[in-house]
Amino acid sequence: MPRSSLLSALRIALTYLVVAALWIVLSDRAVEWLFADPHQQNLMQTWKGWFFVAVTAGLLFCLIRSALRRLEREILEQQRLASRLEANNEVQRHLLAALDNIVWLFDLTQQKMLFISVAAERIYGLPCQSFIDDNSLWLRSIHPEDVVLAETKQQLMQSQGWGEVEYRIVRPDGQQRWIRDRTQMLFDAAGNAVSLIGIATDITDQRQHAEHIHRLSNYDNLTGLPNRMMLEGLMYSALTAARRDGKR
Repeated sequence: MPRSSLLSALRIALTYLVVAALWIVLSDRAVEWLFADPHQQNLMQTWKGWFFVAVTAGLLFCLIRSALRRLEREILEQQRLASRLEANNEVQRHLLAALDNIVWLFDLTQQKMLFISVAAERIYGLPCQSFIDDNSLWLRSIHPEDVVLAETKQQLMQSQGWGEVEYRIVRPDGQQRWIRDRTQMLFDAAGNAVSLIGIATDITDQRQHAEHIHRLSNYDNLTGLPNRMMLEGLMYSALTAARRDGKR
């Protein structure tokens, strides 16, 4: 029971105790003072008792009705808040479902994935629940050549509180996708790291587009051999390094 409710109940009980005690003492004296006949005194004592019962019943009725009305208002308010919260959650679910990016939340204390948006199913080709049930699934999905890079970036992120890493994943069908993962560490009021929140983006098309432009710029379309632009770039790098190191 909340402390405020307990104090209110205690105040009501004490007030009733004081009023009842005063009524008993003062009414008895009033009856003795007003009526000298013992028979009339007994009769008035009976009526006095019934009057006290009636008044007490009326007070209890008023108190209980007031408490029930207040409880009803609180229940209705809680129901309204729950409805608004459910509506907000539904909107958030629709928004997250419409995003192309993966939004995820990882609990550091439990070492467990708490949430991952449905975009993970489109990008990874795996059910969202599988990431929640298996913490190692994320690491196993990374391309073997990028595992060390991802782990190193993750350790760096834990030391500075945020980080970004690009790596390849291998889907169950063998298809490879490029992922850019931005991670932010969340802290509690005491400054302890409690969770990680991140946004993972599929950048495969960007990577392929950049690679295509690089190949068009630096390789011959017919032979596939490096062209003059690549030669000039390599020569410039070599000359710059030679001047810096004092070599030919």
